Amino acid sequence: MHGLRYGIRNHFQSLKGIDITNNEQFVQSNRVFQAMLVKLKKVGKGVVKHKDPISKEDMTKILSFLDLNSPQGLQDKVFIDIMMYFANRGRENLRNMKITDFVIQKNEQGLQYVIHHDVLTKTRRENNEGYSGHMYEIPGSSNCPVASFLALKDVLNPAQECMWQRPKSQVPSEGPWFTNAPLGVNTLGNKMKSITEKAGCSLIYTNHSLMATTVTVLDEAGVAGRDIMSVTGHKSESSLKHYVRTSNAKKQDMSTIISSQMQENIPVAREEPAESIFDDLVLTDSQEQFLFSESNLNIQSSLSSTTQHFHFHGPVVFNNK
Repeated sequence: MHGLRYGIRNHFQSLKGIDITNNEQFVQSNRVFQAMLVKLKKVGKGVVKHKDPISKEDMTKILSFLDLNSPQGLQDKVFIDIMMYFANRGRENLRNMKITDFVIQKNEQGLQYVIHHDVLTKTRRENNEGYSGHMYEIPGSSNCPVASFLALKDVLNPAQECMWQRPKSQVPSEGPWFTNAPLGVNTLGNKMKSITEKAGCSLIYTNHSLMATTVTVLDEAGVAGRDIMSVTGHKSESSLKHYVRTSNAKKQDMSTIISSQMQENIPVAREEPAESIFDDLVLTDSQEQFLFSESNLNIQSSLSSTTQHFHFHGPVVFNNK
């Protein structure tokens, strides 16, 4: 529905310069469109299932499963790194990706990092080198993305310019680990599905899940939306919300917070002080004189004796007229 709507909008904008989604002449049609979306949602057809980010536990399974000393394992590791650090979308541009699209640089501290030459994608419609992630090395780590990238670069088949080449079944005694043939579009498009099935993950993830993971991890770490956009190439922070997911661990923390709040604030039944029948008692002068007269109360001359027989609730004023 949204795709059709924006396709029509683009058509009218190009011909007439009119935005039908934001024009007072099309208020009624936009209301009808929103009503149809509500109707579709009521019948169960309006729910969009966005790609799940990869959980930390499943990512650990994947990295443990990959054998970097094999052609397939090394390629899969670099594939995951490239997709995550540069926030590539699903199948986008994979078939035409070249090793020469990437450049190794060093920062002021001497750390190596990889950058990706800007290419046109769905979220990057203009050449802008500012919209690109940096993939830094992790010295001493077996999962260092730069080390894996350089290892793959050294064993690619020089006769094939495509970066994602068909891996050989075994490591050859010498020469490239890959054949002079690129991976097919469908093989590349289903790569994460194949990896997660073999690794025994809790879910079957897609290539697009890697971008969702990047956005979710950065968002949970408190990285500003504008900075995440510099990696993904999105033009608005609202676009990022489709990728952000609240992790199960975070939801458990939220449940614990709510539970602790409820446990600590259980309403306690408080015992209200008993009301005295004398609290609202108002006596006339003649009534007071009658009550406190010696003939009726037999009051003793001693105040201490009087207090042994009476309990007064509140201040008492004796009117000895």
